[in-house]
Amino acid sequence: MADNLDIANQLVAIQQQLIQINNRMDEMDNQLATTNARAALTEARRFNSELTSRLRSVLDYKPIPKLFSGHPYVEPPQIRNINLQAAYKIGDLPPPNLLPRKDEAFAALKASRQSPLPTVRAIQWFYNDPNLGPILNDDATLDDCRKFLDTLKEYIKL
Repeated sequence: MADNLDIANQLVAIQQQLIQINNRMDEMDNQLATTNARAALTEARRFNSELTSRLRSVLDYKPIPKLFSGHPYVEPPQIRNINLQAAYKIGDLPPPNLLPRKDEAFAALKASRQSPLPTVRAIQWFYNDPNLGPILNDDATLDDCRKFLDTLKEYIKL
């Protein structure tokens, strides 16, 4: 009977060690994903910042990968012509058409008489990045949205 108890105690100790190893591997996976996302982010920003005004009319900005985990609220915002998944991981790129890809697209969003708030909220939801400023609520003004778009344009080129 004592032998069985010793074996059970050893198995519990081994199980705890395996849980710790598994947790450490998860941490390392997250660190690797973050490192890879930072490398991709740096490369995209370098490309975006080096586009001359002449090339910007021809070439798209490279999309910036997600660098922060999670989302500021559970449900993704509903936005026409953009299919947001329920969740994204660090390193994921935004869905097509979420980000303005040229200077003209930024200018059109800023100049629009309709509020770009749905697009702004979708971008904020995707990135969950404090560097993009505070999350805009439903009562955000057109000026708030325009300031966010200026911040976003700089964010993709830093």
